[in-house]
Amino acid sequence: LVSVRGAGLALTGSARAALCVDLAAQALRIPLTTISAARLSGLSPKAYASSRRSFETVLGLSSFPTLQELATRFGCVDVARSPRYETSLTAVQAAGIDLSQPLFLIAALATACRQQKVKVSRTQLLAVAGVRPAIFDRLCVQMDRVSSATVGADSINLNKY
Repeated sequence: LVSVRGAGLALTGSARAALCVDLAAQALRIPLTTISAARLSGLSPKAYASSRRSFETVLGLSSFPTLQELATRFGCVDVARSPRYETSLTAVQAAGIDLSQPLFLIAALATACRQQKVKVSRTQLLAVAGVRPAIFDRLCVQMDRVSSATVGADSINLNKY
């Protein structure tokens, strides 16, 4: 299956074998560190992690974290449960942004943390998101605009009444 679906990934035979061993070890819950798997593959740890995510996606094995899992991982459960965050999430969904993708969920969580002044490690957010910092920053700015416009409009309307 890897040779058929993963043909577009330019990897050596040893890298593919190491990735298959890593995914099999994960499925069987056998501990295998990323560093040792990267050494087996002959790739750098960063290239190995990227290739592993690509393999998981190609094979349909990728498991995306939920919003509550992300909030727990980054220590901002209160932010994810706040009414303001829920309001901004519905606004983002109304704006046509697909929150089923983990990148958008992570950006929404980062934006909510920034608005509520809760510190979250940017490097950890980027590691989970798996994109370049410039792309993540642009997405966060767009999320901030949508959220500020909606939440700001709601608070203005509430103050009038």
